[in-house]
Amino acid sequence: MAKLQLYIAKSLRGYKSLVNFNPAEDVRRFVGDFRQALEGVGYDAAAVNVFYLLAYREKGVMITIMRTIPDGPGDHLAATIFVPDGLEIEPEALCDVLNQVRRRILEPAMDANAVGELRALFAADYPRQSETPAKVNSEGRHYAYALYGGSAPAFDDYAADGFYNPTFADYAGVLLVDAEAGFDCKGIDLTPERISPLIPLAPPPESPEGFVPHIYRRTFNTPFLVPSGEPLQITWRRGGFENIEQTVTPDSADFEVPGPDTSQAVKTITPSSFYITAQRSQESLHDAVVRVNGCEIKGPVNFTFAELSPAQIEINAPGFFPFSGKLDLASTTQALVQMKELRKIYRFDLPVLTPEPVDSVHFTIQTKKELPSCPVEGYAVSGDGLGEGISRTNTLVYVGGRGRRSILTAIVTGIAGIVLGFLAGWLTAGFVSDENTDVTIEEAMLAQEEHNAAAGAAAAAISTETVVIPASDSDAAPAQPAAPAATEAPSQAPAIVPAATQSYEAAKAYLDSHRNWNRSEMAQAMPGLEGLFDAMNEYRFDEIKTVWATRLDGSRNFATVLAAVNGASTKRDPRTGAHAPKYNRDGDNVIGWRGYTYWVDP
Repeated sequence: MAKLQLYIAKSLRGYKSLVNFNPAEDVRRFVGDFRQALEGVGYDAAAVNVFYLLAYREKGVMITIMRTIPDGPGDHLAATIFVPDGLEIEPEALCDVLNQVRRRILEPAMDANAVGELRALFAADYPRQSETPAKVNSEGRHYAYALYGGSAPAFDDYAADGFYNPTFADYAGVLLVDAEAGFDCKGIDLTPERISPLIPLAPPPESPEGFVPHIYRRTFNTPFLVPSGEPLQITWRRGGFENIEQTVTPDSADFEVPGPDTSQAVKTITPSSFYITAQRSQESLHDAVVRVNGCEIKGPVNFTFAELSPAQIEINAPGFFPFSGKLDLASTTQALVQMKELRKIYRFDLPVLTPEPVDSVHFTIQTKKELPSCPVEGYAVSGDGLGEGISRTNTLVYVGGRGRRSILTAIVTGIAGIVLGFLAGWLTAGFVSDENTDVTIEEAMLAQEEHNAAAGAAAAAISTETVVIPASDSDAAPAQPAAPAATEAPSQAPAIVPAATQSYEAAKAYLDSHRNWNRSEMAQAMPGLEGLFDAMNEYRFDEIKTVWATRLDGSRNFATVLAAVNGASTKRDPRTGAHAPKYNRDGDNVIGWRGYTYWVDP
């Protein structure tokens, strides 16, 4: 059960609430000074006039009886009756309540008896339905008017629908004006040609493409009251797509809204519809060319839902592999695409000449930029020149330069390995083949200096006098001359006179049991080795061949160093690159004797 509500107030040089019956706070906050609603109607301010103001709230209909107060334009006495949704009251009974309230506010004053009669009138209980079709709330700042009587619909016609008309909800309120009173109305006229009975309309389901229906600017997901037999516009919406407008004419409560074809709804695709990044760096790519279904996206381009779900996408960007695939652009506001960096692949073969048959040294360089020429100093590519591609192999031939050792610089850390059988007794590190390793020439040179042992093993496999590189299985290219001999490095310190009575057995044992010779250990813990580190580090070859050769006669490891020093006289000056002017950098007090021999006698 529920009751009607009544709110009586006066707007005269200000607003004042007078009497309330069955008030509710969520309704009372909408009751106020309604003088703005009278601004669109020209009436005689010196006379008493009566108007009805209609407004729709979340839970019911507000019907305000406005009696103007003479001599003050806009001044009025207002009695607002609130009819809760679902309240079962007949139109005649509602009109009777309105007439009784109108009669009371038209009187010059209300005594206690009049107030008591109104209290009894609004004490009546009415049945109330638990579920009712939805109504549309009034919104907006402006007021409109509608006529009743004469050639316009009768007042009772408005009452038959509970004074609810969905088209009135576009305004803050609609003032009902007696058409036969002769008022000069100059506001917005919403007078209907006829008033149709209201029927509930059930909502249709979403379309297969995910479009949602809307009526009266609300989501159509619950039954709404609509005029029977009148055209009704339904708007189907989905984010990113243009709206689909559908017009239906419901004629009964059993009317079913047919589903529209939303597959032809249009969505605009622009370059901002894609967010394209590099796979490794995650940096955004701004120079990518995007094609959707073969159409290049330079600006806004329209596609239908059917064309976008899914769409064929092609993306090209300099330095990256092309992207091609199908994406559902209908379901996303921005497609995220990661592009894989495009790397050029160069494969190289270095034929080697050994006493036993052995495969060539293979290595691969991957780079973003094109190689302009052979990346290995002293070598050139035979045949038609440098070629790129996983199926193209570039065979290297020696043409001269700083030395054949430069090939080792390019391939030590990322490339094909070779194990030479006749060196297996002492070779501890060799090449490792890895065609998927990215190698730059600078990285390879640094790796060579840090891994002298591996470089020496490969260098030992190449003749120190000539390099023989077969042109094919049955034909070999002529041997190339060795690099020009360099002048032997001069001795930079006077020779040390050996002590005849000193024993060097412990010194020899240290040298033969250590791969790396430590300056501090040699100078402090091993009597007889003081100065050997500096002689080697400063390339004092004369001192090594005279003084130290005598002292350390019988040491295996020193004998190898001595042989390399003797062979250095025909090689290039070792004071080059990272080993100039000394073999070690400042602060490095350890020499790997094996790597030292490869450097001075490559």
